[in-house]
Amino acid sequence: MAPTGTRVGFAGLGAMGFGMAFNLLENGIAIVAFDLNPSVLERFTAIGGSVSKTVAEASKGQQVFLVMVATPGQVDNLVFSEAGLASSLPMNAALCLLSTLPPRYICGLPARLAEKGRADIRLLDCPVSGGVVGAEAGTLSIMIGGERHVFDEVKPILQAMSAPDRLFYCGALGSGSTLKMLNQLLAGAHIVVAAEVLSFAKCLGLSTRETHRTVMNSVSSSWIFGDRGKLMLDADWTPRSAVTIFTKDLGIVTSSAKEAGFRCPIASAALEAFQDRLACGHGHDDDSSVVCNYEQTTGNPVREHETPVSPPKSPDRTHTGVTPSKLVGMSVIPGHNDDPPSFAIDVSRDLKADDPVLAVLYGPESATEATLQEALDGSVIAIHGFRSPKEARTIFIFSAEDNDLQQAVASVMPRWFNAVPVSGPIGSASAIHICIRLGSLVHLAAAAECYGLARTQGTSIESVYRLIAGAAGSSHQFNVSFQDMARRDFKPKSESGFDTLQKAIADLHSIKKVAESLQFPGKLLETSLEVFEGASLKLNKTEASVAAR
Repeated sequence: MAPTGTRVGFAGLGAMGFGMAFNLLENGIAIVAFDLNPSVLERFTAIGGSVSKTVAEASKGQQVFLVMVATPGQVDNLVFSEAGLASSLPMNAALCLLSTLPPRYICGLPARLAEKGRADIRLLDCPVSGGVVGAEAGTLSIMIGGERHVFDEVKPILQAMSAPDRLFYCGALGSGSTLKMLNQLLAGAHIVVAAEVLSFAKCLGLSTRETHRTVMNSVSSSWIFGDRGKLMLDADWTPRSAVTIFTKDLGIVTSSAKEAGFRCPIASAALEAFQDRLACGHGHDDDSSVVCNYEQTTGNPVREHETPVSPPKSPDRTHTGVTPSKLVGMSVIPGHNDDPPSFAIDVSRDLKADDPVLAVLYGPESATEATLQEALDGSVIAIHGFRSPKEARTIFIFSAEDNDLQQAVASVMPRWFNAVPVSGPIGSASAIHICIRLGSLVHLAAAAECYGLARTQGTSIESVYRLIAGAAGSSHQFNVSFQDMARRDFKPKSESGFDTLQKAIADLHSIKKVAESLQFPGKLLETSLEVFEGASLKLNKTEASVAAR
């Protein structure tokens, strides 16, 4: 809690800045705000804030000043113009830069202030993550770089805008911006992943809403897929975070990587997608509108109206009189460590009404695949026992020709089986399976890229994990694989070979063939395949997460 009577100056009441300033007011912190937009200043006055017409007026007597603008040029104008903060801030004031800025730019500011005779100004780089929603709710994550004692002084002010335990002191000036850059690498890439996966699902004839729900309960989930994916389904391009934000932020990523001599193919492909959207005149649309790039190429809109969903029925575990009898497609998505694997199976009717009911075999890992492949030639598969709790949590994704058959399949699943029915014709379960596999492997390649770039920047890997695992850049693959990369733990996690580098490459080649048959522009698919193949050639390893190098 900030001490009673705390006062700060604030510049930049944009989409996020307004919410941040509001939360400062709510926590009893008096603000004098500056913005170039008169209507925004009127809104801020209406909620109890004080405003000024110039940044010099806003900074008068302020020992703490916060800046939330978009670009280095805007920061330069606020700080170094004739009547800027370098001239107007009182001695020894703390200047907190909340914007996402290049680390190199941040690190060059002390020398520039010294040239102005203002070496006394104490800088903190404090980039934020959490978007407009987090800014309005006061639940941002904030990464701080600069002198520790300066951070300790302003900590109560930053806490008023952040979620509990989401302030991350990163070290020297510039380290906060480096950590934010790594988060933005993942967040930006994940937006394009969501666009590519949902567009691919549409081209495969799947319900995009059902795909979204299924993906969010799979190894392909990410915070961004949940958040931006919904906007893509609604085709809602009201700007919360504009396309121009990610052309800037991913530009910071790629330029910083280039300076370090590190390749970032995933970030580069994602940046190209946002630049394409910007070139079409949609820079001020929400960043989720990048899905339109795919829609314009395929002619298939991802948008899908929400339909009322009935509460799922508890499967009747007695015989229903309907006998699913033929397994026509099977594939497996590997789990990771304690995560269960998932099966995607499509079933159809047999003309023989007296056939036994279909069930699923899952025996010892070393024998599972061979046994299931043999079963494809027959019409009946029986349930066998499970060897461990991990196996007993297997996710079973299936499609069937009609509702009765779907209910019959669900009825014979063990109660500990997570049965996920998929609507649509035969083949829909296998189609949604390859969407999940595509998303999970691109997320893994992006996590590896983030890890590699973090190492080139000398950033604490533990700090990267602690921040991103709870921020917008998080994904299932990041959360379970990033620490393995740090530990160099690349041992296969199962006997089956489902999580090896060779299996990942083979699956991506299979998905690429499907994409090519549909003339689908799988840019991240192709880029990820290059990443995995490059890792295989470079290291001659077998584990999928070895792509980190």
